[in-house]
Amino acid sequence: MHANLITEAAPRPDSEVETVSDVPRMLLRVKDLSKFGTFVKKESDAKAIALAGQETELREGDVVTFGTNKTSFRSLPLSNGRKISLPVFA
Repeated sequence: MHANLITEAAPRPDSEVETVSDVPRMLLRVKDLSKFGTFVKKESDAKAIALAGQETELREGDVVTFGTNKTSFRSLPLSNGRKISLPVFA
């Protein structure tokens, strides 16, 4: 196994939800389990950070790259507040 993607339920809203932007987001984290590395790029102009056995929370737009073959995924929001990951082809 290369890495774990860990999800947690979104917190319940404190009040009535009126717009999609008010919907609490599901938390998504990645934990590196590999000997070839898991890297997270938090900003488009930033350098990717090696997790080296560590875990980090993923936010909208983060790019995760696995190992030496450079397979990458980007975290994107859905309209209902859930997140999905799509392959990034460069």
